[in-house]
Amino acid sequence: MSKDTILVAEDLSKHYSIPLGAFKEPATLKALNSTSFTLSRRKTLAVVGESGCGKTTLAQLVAMINQPTLGSLKIAEQEIVGADKTALKALRSRVQIVFQNPYGSLNPRQKIGAALMEPLRMNTKLGKAECRKRAYAMLDQVGLRPEHFDRYPHMFSGGQRQRIAIARALMLEPEILVLDEPVSALDVSIQAQVLNLLAELQDKHDLAYLFITHDLSVVKHTADEVMVMYLGKAVEHRPAKDLFDSPQHPYTRALLSATPIPVPGAKKERVHLEGEIPSPIDPPAGCYFHPRCPLCFESCRSEVPLPQPCGDGMVACHAITQPEKLSDTA
Repeated sequence: MSKDTILVAEDLSKHYSIPLGAFKEPATLKALNSTSFTLSRRKTLAVVGESGCGKTTLAQLVAMINQPTLGSLKIAEQEIVGADKTALKALRSRVQIVFQNPYGSLNPRQKIGAALMEPLRMNTKLGKAECRKRAYAMLDQVGLRPEHFDRYPHMFSGGQRQRIAIARALMLEPEILVLDEPVSALDVSIQAQVLNLLAELQDKHDLAYLFITHDLSVVKHTADEVMVMYLGKAVEHRPAKDLFDSPQHPYTRALLSATPIPVPGAKKERVHLEGEIPSPIDPPAGCYFHPRCPLCFESCRSEVPLPQPCGDGMVACHAITQPEKLSDTA
């Protein structure tokens, strides 16, 4: 494990109990199911997948908004699972989150300067003058001007509000930034500006990014690694260049085929998936993806595919790890 590794997740799971009525046993919804990964300083891990795949649940666990049901989550070699309130409070300053909606993540009645100083007032013993000084410095780092300090959120554009949200997240000098769909609510031209800003801040502060998104095109040139999730499970986790150049899992191929190519006249083969995502309360036996998979064979219907090495990453797919069986069904 690299000395720059700041976060280690092993078999991380989050389950919810869902009531089904007065005379029925509650059902178990496995929002996240045995997911493992590491996160290093100055690196970006993108977590992608359709709605309901578990990526936002994962973001909430890493940000310590919720506690895992099973597994291990270590930040700077300190275990989160089962930690007491004092330990969690100390660790929360090391992980901050930037939410999707810059319109909803800021208090409309609070001036921007006060919003930036609030984390310092609540978590440090710094005086008002020092808090104010740091807030002005952070405004400058995210490309905003000193006069913005005394303005309210409604006076800013969406891109500016997201810059403010990023600035607020950095006030406590965290080591990990969880970015939950940070540019999906912004115009395409503004998305590029915010992504460039995040890259600059990552280099400046040695930040590790956990980048949650449903749009692979957003992270193609910004992520170091990509983890593709389906129904709470990681199905492929590889270096970004390898995954984009040679996707292995059929679900990854389908996601990439649906990603627009920003080249006039360029064409690519579209992979069409049949059916809908199964219910996470009652997932199918075997591989969760098999009812929609064009490569499905008998093992897929009965055996859960385990993560297997694939270059510098992993893939969980019988069709990839047992190609001889796939050829038998052709």
